[in-house]
Amino acid sequence: MVSWWAEPEALRTYLASEDHRRSHGRIPGDPAEPRPDGSERFTVVAR
Repeated sequence: MVSWWAEPEALRTYLASEDHRRSHGRIPGDPAEPRPDGSERFTVVAR
Protein backbone atom coordinates (compact mmCIF):
# COMPACT_ATOMS: atom_id res chain seq x y z
CA MET A 1 0.00 0.00 0.00
CA VAL A 2 1.23 3.46 -0.85
CA SER A 3 -0.11 6.56 0.84
CA TRP A 4 0.48 10.09 -0.37
CA TRP A 5 0.19 12.85 2.20
CA ALA A 6 -0.86 16.39 1.28
CA GLU A 7 1.04 17.95 4.18
CA PRO A 8 4.37 16.77 5.66
CA GLU A 9 3.15 17.56 9.18
CA ALA A 10 0.16 15.23 8.74
CA LEU A 11 2.55 12.39 7.85
CA ARG A 12 4.78 13.09 10.86
CA THR A 13 1.75 13.12 13.16
CA TYR A 14 0.57 9.77 11.79
CA LEU A 15 4.02 8.19 12.06
CA ALA A 16 4.11 9.10 15.77
CA SER A 17 0.58 7.75 16.41
CA GLU A 18 -0.69 4.56 18.02
CA ASP A 19 -2.62 3.87 14.78
CA HIS A 20 0.69 3.64 12.93
CA ARG A 21 2.19 1.28 15.52
CA ARG A 22 -0.88 -0.97 15.32
CA SER A 23 -0.72 -1.00 11.52
CA HIS A 24 2.75 -2.54 11.66
CA GLY A 25 1.43 -5.28 13.93
CA ARG A 26 -0.92 -6.42 11.15
CA ILE A 27 1.86 -6.94 8.57
CA PRO A 28 2.65 -10.66 8.23
CA GLY A 29 6.18 -11.88 8.82
CA ASP A 30 8.42 -14.01 6.64
CA PRO A 31 7.70 -15.89 4.33
CA ALA A 32 4.44 -14.00 3.65
CA GLU A 33 5.86 -10.54 4.32
CA PRO A 34 5.31 -7.85 1.69
CA ARG A 35 8.12 -7.19 -0.76
CA PRO A 36 8.84 -3.76 -2.25
CA ASP A 37 7.73 -3.53 -5.85
CA GLY A 38 8.46 0.13 -6.54
CA SER A 39 5.98 2.86 -7.27
CA GLU A 40 5.64 5.88 -9.47
CA ARG A 41 3.75 9.05 -8.76
CA PHE A 42 1.43 10.39 -11.43
CA THR A 43 -0.19 13.77 -11.80
CA VAL A 44 -3.93 13.77 -12.55
CA VAL A 45 -4.47 16.01 -15.54
CA ALA A 46 -8.21 15.43 -16.09
CA ARG A 47 -11.19 13.89 -14.33
